Amino acid sequence: RVPGVTTMACRQIMIRSVATAGRRAAPRRWVSSSREAEMRFHKVADETLELILNSSLHLEDKHDDLETELASGVLTIKFESSNRAWVINKQAPNQQIWFSSPLSGPARFELVDGAWRHTRDATPLAKILRSELDLDYDGP
Repeated sequence: RVPGVTTMACRQIMIRSVATAGRRAAPRRWVSSSREAEMRFHKVADETLELILNSSLHLEDKHDDLETELASGVLTIKFESSNRAWVINKQAPNQQIWFSSPLSGPARFELVDGAWRHTRDATPLAKILRSELDLDYDGP
């Protein structure tokens, strides 16, 4: 028995282990299904989206064609003149932030050591936002 892990979760892990035995599978990260972890994720993700929104509002002073909107956990940053849009949204089941960019394509980010990091190469979300949108964002 693992402290803090339900019996059902342990059974699911054992079933996955048996099902993938003999196959080479990609490493999986443990995603807690506890209510507390889910509430923490929503708090950090919502704060992150708010910080990015506030940073993008400062850009509106420089760009007349910039439109930003945050609704239901989805942040859209759109330049009307070029018809380019960046979409940033939270994915609670995966405890990730998903990022869609007309420049770099889709990306997924997980909170690692207090920073949202790309799941493939660990690039911080803040670095991508600075390079693509010139956002002054230093949040998690």
